[in-house]
Amino acid sequence: MKMETFKIDKKKRYIIYGAGGDGIKTAASLAEQNVDIWGYIDARGDTIRYIDGCQVCTLQKAAEMIDDKENYVVIITIKNLFEHSRVSRNLARTGFSQVIYKPVEVLKGIGTEAQKRIGEVYDRIVLQKYIHLNDEISKTDAELKISCKDNLLITSNEQSVTVWLPEELIYNYDDLQDAYGGINMPVLFPLVELYRLFMGQYKEEDKVQEVTDNFIFYAMEWMKREKIDFNNELKHSLIRSRNNVFVEMQRVFEIDQEFFVRNAPSVCRGGRGGFYMSSSGRNRVAFLLARDFHYIPVRMSEADYCSWVNQEGYMEILKYMEQKNMDTFEGTIAHPFLSSISVKYTEYMHLFCVKCLNILVKQFYARSRVKDGKVCVIDKSRLEENKQREKIGCFLMDYGCMRRYLNMNGLYAETVTEKVQDVYTEMEEMLDKLFGIDNDESTEDGKENYTIVIVDSRRQENQCIKSLNGVHQIFLLNWNQEQNYLQQCRKQNFKIQEKLFASLWDGKHVEGYWLNRETIGEGR
Repeated sequence: MKMETFKIDKKKRYIIYGAGGDGIKTAASLAEQNVDIWGYIDARGDTIRYIDGCQVCTLQKAAEMIDDKENYVVIITIKNLFEHSRVSRNLARTGFSQVIYKPVEVLKGIGTEAQKRIGEVYDRIVLQKYIHLNDEISKTDAELKISCKDNLLITSNEQSVTVWLPEELIYNYDDLQDAYGGINMPVLFPLVELYRLFMGQYKEEDKVQEVTDNFIFYAMEWMKREKIDFNNELKHSLIRSRNNVFVEMQRVFEIDQEFFVRNAPSVCRGGRGGFYMSSSGRNRVAFLLARDFHYIPVRMSEADYCSWVNQEGYMEILKYMEQKNMDTFEGTIAHPFLSSISVKYTEYMHLFCVKCLNILVKQFYARSRVKDGKVCVIDKSRLEENKQREKIGCFLMDYGCMRRYLNMNGLYAETVTEKVQDVYTEMEEMLDKLFGIDNDESTEDGKENYTIVIVDSRRQENQCIKSLNGVHQIFLLNWNQEQNYLQQCRKQNFKIQEKLFASLWDGKHVEGYWLNRETIGEGR
């Protein structure tokens, strides 16, 4: 069906959306070209009221004041171009369908010819300060239409594809003999933290000692399998050898970053939705992760790639988002096509989820070490017991992102919703299906008996407070306006063990905390 269009001409009146610097400059340039400016639309309209004699109104008030909206054109001038498409739909819902803006699809390189045309007219008027009469562009549709492209594919051939694999999906070799086999690579702390040490990221002597000790414990697993006697000379040799590898990778990284794409390691899809390394390349992956790469170049089979894409599953999600008028995720989605959709909190996985798992994994390994002659190795039975001992409740607003991630790493975690079926729950179920992850959460009474809770302070249901009775650790995503939750934790004898991060998300102050009620030791 052909879309309705409208012409740019001086018979119409023009409204500037956004009473900021760009809006004021655009209004002035149009006025110089004898274009009739009605005024401005701005959320602060009731406060600003007038700019250079032009009225400033909220969208609601402007919609009430103007009846013949077909005679008005709205030009969006707000700085955040990624918001333009959402604003244009809001305008269309109030009757303003003649809108000039920068379509987000054009910014992402997936715009239609009609959207590109709108973007060209926007550039001419707002950037070049020139209005070309009789330009004809499409009217804005009030309904959301989502377009996606594969953002993660690098190259493909008949045998394999090379892609940017999100860090949370790449795992160590699936080796049953290796105590560190199958661990998510970002939390393979003995190796990743060693490279961070070589980069000078640690300053405290205690941390430096901890990192080198953890690497030696890691190397002892290999020594035991190979029946190699441990001594201090070998210890220094192992660290020196890794440092030599680091120096070479650092040199290559500085002059030829494409090296890591050309030599991308191979991975295979595993049973929990992740991808396991199937050839050499562990050091390259750990090096990039130590440099805070969130996506790693890897090579996989076409079949594994198609399984990951799951076209039927992701198309179902797009259809749902259009029905619910959702064009933004809370955090990034580890999927080739869905990764192109805008998100509110781009660092959620890296700053919070990965850090939480890293802390837990280090605890499990520390509690599971046993002496075996001169070496100290991991008792894998004890390691599994330590994992199974913990029951994790996720009081979050992340479509099950944290819960899926923990379950993929062999931990028992469940989303706590208090039986409220909301948009997060529905999206969570679809994402479980997309990634092929079974959600076998219990439904029996008493499911709130958690040992660990992971909380977003924006969710303060009574059940979460009650659930702290048997809890020994809390991972808290604390928003600035909800400081009272941190105080409630302190009243129940929780102490801040570590401040994980501090940032601004969606313009709001947010901090991550790890809190303990008791010392974590062999007794747990």
